[in-house]
Amino acid sequence: MEAEIQKVDATIQEKNQRSRQAEAEVEARRQTTEAVEAERRAAWLNYKYAWLSERAVTQTDLEGQSASELATMRNSIYAKYGFVFVNPEVQAIFSNESWYAPISSNSDVDSLLSSLERNNAITIRDFEKKIGYLRSCTFLTSPPSNEFGANRRNPLKWVESLSAKFFSPLQRTSLR
Repeated sequence: MEAEIQKVDATIQEKNQRSRQAEAEVEARRQTTEAVEAERRAAWLNYKYAWLSERAVTQTDLEGQSASELATMRNSIYAKYGFVFVNPEVQAIFSNESWYAPISSNSDVDSLLSSLERNNAITIRDFEKKIGYLRSCTFLTSPPSNEFGANRRNPLKWVESLSAKFFSPLQRTSLR
């Protein structure tokens, strides 16, 4: 009887030790995750477009910017929250940033945007439309000269036809 009690006590102690080890591992993972997130937040604050999360974008901020720079500004708002971009060139831009951590569901990103960030993205998009950059910022590089084909005189038609192949209508509208 005494041997059985000692055996049960040993089993309980072993289970308690495993439980403490598991709790310690969970705590270590939590601390690591918090440290990584803190590093990402700090890196974001040093990013050239971090201000888009802090103040409203103005006409002066946008004037004189290239199509690709405006697209990068707009897309950085979404990239901050891990948006995964369909366009591999845009994805590559943000994948090189230490603060960028892609998430699995893009639908979650919209709910994370502050009203300021959402308004800034809309303001930039509207400015791009107004000056005719929105379509041309789909691709950050010029089309190869041998791919113009019938649209040799109209590169915008080439971009439109190419974007129709790779993007849904919603993506072609928002290009994010």
